[in-house]
This record gives sequence, structure tokens and C-alpha cells, in this order.
Amino acid sequence: MINEEGWLDKGLKARITVIPIIGWKHSDPYSPTVKPSPNLPNETAVAFYPSLCPFEGTAISVGRGTKYPFQVIGSPDIKVYTYSFTPRSMNGFDKNPLYKDRKCFGNNLRNINPPKGLSLQYIISYYKEYKKNGKGNSFFTRPKWFDTLMGDSLVRKMIIDGADERQIEASWEGDLNRYKEIRNKYLLY
Repeated sequence: MINEEGWLDKGLKARITVIPIIGWKHSDPYSPTVKPSPNLPNETAVAFYPSLCPFEGTAISVGRGTKYPFQVIGSPDIKVYTYSFTPRSMNGFDKNPLYKDRKCFGNNLRNINPPKGLSLQYIISYYKEYKKNGKGNSFFTRPKWFDTLMGDSLVRKMIIDGADERQIEASWEGDLNRYKEIRNKYLLY
């Protein structure tokens, strides 16, 4: 798609070699044999990543500086959850994590089934807790970064306006269907 849909600047074309995999289906599970990132140490972190990555633009820690990045979430600013963790500078992980050396209260997601793909339930619930505690204006600490991660500012604005996950997903329906139609001609599996 990158070449045929003209996603590169100035008509640039990438040299791509597609190597088909015999006997594999898109629906087959895959377990990485090597960590794809220091902060994605296992399958659980990889599975939660789409849903937790948007927290990078907020006041919520995604567990960088722990042995469980993208498997625990929390903040020192709200104490409504019983789980706690303290991010530290760690070799092989983030050297300067958000809330370094400060106790964060939140959720341990390691023993629950991750959502399939992206779920906004965590972002929305934490925003509501911040708002309930009078800290709603300090939740989106890097709004432009959050908007970049989500594709535009619509999701952030809808969360602030009180939309639920279903309403936000419905706002994507038209664009998503147009994309799916375009991508059909490029699918191998």
C-alpha cells in the first residue's frame, strides 16, 4: 500500500520484497521469539500495547521503569485503585520513566485477558477518575502527542465531552470502511 497509494513524499517508491508464508493465516496467533522492544517484554505487553500506548500522552504511567511495562498502569495523583508500583531507572528498560521513584496507584493487567486490538476503556475510565478528583484538566499532559497517537484530536475531544467507547468507535466507521475497501487489493492472507 505504501507505494501504490502514494504514501511517501515526492513520488518516492520503496523497494519492497514480499515473501509469502506457506500455511499461515492472518487469524493464526503469533508469539514473538525476541522482544520487539525493551518495553514490550512478552505477549501480554504486546497485546495490551494498542490500548495502553495512548496513555503516553497523559498523566498515567504505563509501567515503564518496572518489570511489567504495558502490563500495569497508574498514577500517584489518584488513589482509587488498590494495586501500586514504583517506576525506577532500570538497565534494559526506560532509564527515566514517568513518575520515577514515586508510588503509582492503578491496575495490574497481567492476569486478565487483553482486549482484541484497541480498546479505549482504560483511557476513558482513568480520565473519568481524574475528572472526578478535580484533575481532569491535568489528564492530557501532552495533548498533541495523544492526538498523534490516535490520528487526530477527535478522540481526545470526545473523551473530554463524555463520549463512551462505542460512540467514539462509531465516529471512525466511515473512514475505517473506506480504508478496508482500499486495503482489500493488497491483502495476501
